[in-house]
Amino acid sequence: VQAPLAGDAPAPCQAAGTRPFADYVYTPQQEVAAVCVQAAVRGWLCRRSKELWWKHCSRDIRGRRGMARAWNAHRQFMASTYEQQGRLLDVVQQEAHASQAAMAQWAAESAEFESAFSQWLSRQCRVAMAQPLPKGWMPFIRPGTEEPCFLDARTGAMHAHHPGLLQLQPFVAQERSRAEEQMSVSQAALARHLQAFQHQSRLAQREILQGLVAFQV
Repeated sequence: VQAPLAGDAPAPCQAAGTRPFADYVYTPQQEVAAVCVQAAVRGWLCRRSKELWWKHCSRDIRGRRGMARAWNAHRQFMASTYEQQGRLLDVVQQEAHASQAAMAQWAAESAEFESAFSQWLSRQCRVAMAQPLPKGWMPFIRPGTEEPCFLDARTGAMHAHHPGLLQLQPFVAQERSRAEEQMSVSQAALARHLQAFQHQSRLAQREILQGLVAFQV
């Protein structure tokens, strides 16, 4: 048997029951070449695969990078327009406070109107019921129900209310209409004031928003 020469690669050792080249010792150059070949084969197979997963991965990476750039741009925009956004928020808050104040004043005036009219109507009813019954009228008890009522002897009609209240109804309706007209004038003036304030607020908001859009562009 000829002994191996110095510098020769070790001969493969194939024992019984072992894989071929299992104990083969590779040189560093061969290992590098094997890794390159394997990488090339894997890349070739991946590029020709049906799912093309590497394209999806690259798309996800581009999407993440785009979101990161958008977030950085948003942070820069927010930091640069902090004062303008503060002004916009102040204008919106002032408009909201003005609307709330107008609605509160509207409700207070309506409640005061109803209370004053109810008090006036109560006084008028007391005065009407204190008057004597007209000629031909008399107190009466309704048959069957035993409820007190007022009987008109000329017509035989029975009324649950005092005749003075029946005569008072047209006057009450007239006074109610007149009071509602005055109330509508006051509420119309309040509505015009609120609309003017909202118009000025919208103009200020539009000016600030145009500045923000111009800065962003």
